Amino acid sequence: MVAPIAAAGTTTTEVQRIVGDPLPTWVVVGAGLAMLAAIVVAGLIARRRR
Repeated sequence: MVAPIAAAGTTTTEVQRIVGDPLPTWVVVGAGLAMLAAIVVAGLIARRRR
């Protein structure tokens, strides 16, 4: 719950700049791979339980 407090203390232009910043490529790639891994693992678990 630190973000709302920090956002309240900054000006609107600062908040827009922070929010509008594009994510680094490694974050996007990492999140994508993590999602893919989670789906694969969930699929394997579902198969084993049948």
